[in-house]
Amino acid sequence: MRLIFPTADLPWIQDAKSYDVIIFTDGGRWTGSMDGWRKTDAIGLVVSNPSDKFLAALRSSNRMRIQAKGTTIGPYSLSGSSQTIGMLSNCIQMKDAGKFAPPKPQELPFRQPFTWSKDDYGKTFSGEGWTAKLDGQKNLDDTYSAYLRVSRDKGFETTLKLETTEGGFGTIVVAPLQGTEPGLLFSSFTGGAHCCTSAVAAISEGKSVNSVPIGDFDGEGLSVEDLDSDGTYELVSVDQRFLYAFSGYSDSNPPMQIFRMEDGKPVDVTRKSQFQPLLRADFVRRLNRMNGSEDDVTVGVAAGLVATGSLIGSYDAAKGMVPDALLSSIDDFYRVCESPQCRPAKTYKSFAEALSDKLGKWGYDLSPHIDEESLSMFGKLTAQPFGEPGDVEGSCKLQPTTFSIKEKAVSFSGYEMGCEIASAASFGNAVVAMAFCSGEGENWIQHYLIEPEGDELRMSQWDGDISDLLLGKANTRKLMKCAPDKTESKSP
Repeated sequence: MRLIFPTADLPWIQDAKSYDVIIFTDGGRWTGSMDGWRKTDAIGLVVSNPSDKFLAALRSSNRMRIQAKGTTIGPYSLSGSSQTIGMLSNCIQMKDAGKFAPPKPQELPFRQPFTWSKDDYGKTFSGEGWTAKLDGQKNLDDTYSAYLRVSRDKGFETTLKLETTEGGFGTIVVAPLQGTEPGLLFSSFTGGAHCCTSAVAAISEGKSVNSVPIGDFDGEGLSVEDLDSDGTYELVSVDQRFLYAFSGYSDSNPPMQIFRMEDGKPVDVTRKSQFQPLLRADFVRRLNRMNGSEDDVTVGVAAGLVATGSLIGSYDAAKGMVPDALLSSIDDFYRVCESPQCRPAKTYKSFAEALSDKLGKWGYDLSPHIDEESLSMFGKLTAQPFGEPGDVEGSCKLQPTTFSIKEKAVSFSGYEMGCEIASAASFGNAVVAMAFCSGEGENWIQHYLIEPEGDELRMSQWDGDISDLLLGKANTRKLMKCAPDKTESKSP
């Protein structure tokens, strides 16, 4: 509390200088010091944090006088002061008790998204050293913006700004976005039936905080996940270029796209080896969907399937899974490729042509992944089936294993199953292959080690990457060792 006594009778007062004073109240005399108070249009004396006894004397008195350097000012009327001082004293007591302290920041869950809305405007959040205050406003052009003022470990602040809707909603995620250092991702829904989610990240470097634009994402936006369990979280979405590229939005089924923060910017790491198991599982799900119902077999679904096959190094085999009627179809959605994607504009003759052209422009791998040495070995294996009829379930004795090649596409069939070789590479005298297999209404991906031994054939399989075999980590399972089937022969 500060009590200020303005007066024009003390022109010699200097601002903030201490003066000895005597104060007279009804029946009381007080000695002490007061500070000079001098402003542009006012002069006076001020006492800071007066004692409770002095305040009680003022409340019980009708008048008071102040004497400083032999000059007396006053008397002042204290009419109404009792109620005023009582209110001020009560206010100070409440302040000291913490009644007027700002609300404590709401804790942000670590590694889990917090969903915000317009109701959270004005609130402060904290987590893992981050402090963030959320606000929003209506702009002059009748659009709406959301702001997140962020700082890390009480260092410098920066403001993250995103477009939003009148209602406003989005997410805030605190997670290790670059290495093991916690970053913050701020996203906002910008409106529309299925579009869009805008996102921006905050990455701390020392006491400073850098704002990193992530982009606009259609549909469900993007998620923050540690896909490879290495402690650093990836930004997971789908390749936005596929939306409307071959079909309408509802029929589009884009491939997965994975980003990671590196050197303060998002980098596409979808093709990294540690994400291959995830992509292979995604490919099998897509294949099951396409084979499950004819209603689901659209060019949008097929484009996502083939692109995912390209991500796992199996473009040709994945394209071979698409029905010929679909590959030869044509639709206004993808018939013409306009600038800037195509210069000059290009007219496609089929879905297959549009697919290969656009995937190539977008950087997808369209190269064959069966080397010539492997093709040569598979060519020799087509000469005859392997195995003799028998009654051992799952072996080549129950049903011979037969290889075939059509336009460099290799397939083989055996007991209640058939496989398309998706990729293959020679490995000494053998071939290491990844195959798309189906049987008994199911689809799966399997790795094989195929070893011709004289006139016989040995096949082993394992789960995991081909790299596991090269590193000696694969737990191979002997599948069969078969002699040529003498009951049927073919010419090489």
